[in-house]
Amino acid sequence: MHVKVGIVSDTHDRLESVERAVSAFKKAGVGAVLHCGDFCSPFVARKMAALEGTPFHAVRGNNDGDISFLNTTFAKLGPVKEPYQEIVLEGRRILLLHGHAVPEACITDIAAGGRYDVVVYGHYHHVRNEVVGKTLVLNPGEACGYLGGTGTAMIVDLGPGGAARVEVIEV
Repeated sequence: MHVKVGIVSDTHDRLESVERAVSAFKKAGVGAVLHCGDFCSPFVARKMAALEGTPFHAVRGNNDGDISFLNTTFAKLGPVKEPYQEIVLEGRRILLLHGHAVPEACITDIAAGGRYDVVVYGHYHHVRNEVVGKTLVLNPGEACGYLGGTGTAMIVDLGPGGAARVEVIEV
């Protein structure tokens, strides 16, 4: 048995992109959702409410305001933590962070250290799908599409035996 994971970041209040990401995650039957931060406003939680019942892990980004209010609005989904979360899904150790506190080269260094099977981050508004050493490094890009013109997210199938299939989707 394996799980599909929906990954999204940098939603920046772009509610229609959030709705499209949630719809894609539900259609794909994801078993967990990771949000890499920069929700911006807590009202994004209302659009993500359709994910209730799906394990939800999120971190705070540099553009997120009141963490207490974010946690209140996301209470039915899961807490928004800072500055990172360590998660285990399907036996894989996953580091989830926004990425604003460290240069992207440091994220590569963390991956190269081999402590995690997967490192997932946002902040830099570009897609990354790369293996560093034995660690899968993922950035779903920007769901908002403000910088690149197209909103993106990821659906990752954690497949058996350590293999993973990564699909970048437009939202």
